[in-house]
Amino acid sequence: MNTMQFRTAILMACLILTGLSCKKKSDNPIDHLPPLSTTGANIFGCLVNGQAFLPKAAGVSGREPLNFSYGIANNKNYISISVESSGSKSSAYVQLFINATAFKQGDEYTFGSGPRLNDNPSAHYNYSGPKDSYGTDYNTNNQVNGKLHLIYFDGKIASGIFSFDAVNDAGEKVEIREGRFDLKLRNF
Repeated sequence: MNTMQFRTAILMACLILTGLSCKKKSDNPIDHLPPLSTTGANIFGCLVNGQAFLPKAAGVSGREPLNFSYGIANNKNYISISVESSGSKSSAYVQLFINATAFKQGDEYTFGSGPRLNDNPSAHYNYSGPKDSYGTDYNTNNQVNGKLHLIYFDGKIASGIFSFDAVNDAGEKVEIREGRFDLKLRNF
């Protein structure tokens, strides 16, 4: 093998190895969600109508895109999670609220209707586009609802999975799927 053939063989081998090591970016939106964990990693993610929804604040508003609290109201414990995902021309919010006499790992909660701090767990989605000043609210109710499964709870960390459908006043539906969170709880 002469020098030219040897160099060509080395170049071909390098190109083949480089091609094998390239990874194609996933087009599957679920691959953009954080992995499920139970360590208090302060993560949140879900699919909204098939698109990845993650905490993200736009600009220098100073607001935290992921807010949550744990406390007692109306003689019941509650967990409230509010998440913002903002861009330059639109913003969206997902809010989850569950309450119970006591939270236990493995418990499941059905989202229904009702304002916060009442007897019913509820879920809410709001979208504000470039022409919406206040946005469009989508809420769970007794017919259009979903579930939250608390997979880990020790009073300091809450981790769970959720999915729900919600409707606006015009009857239009939004689908929230593959939801997951892992939060270090703060008492209020």
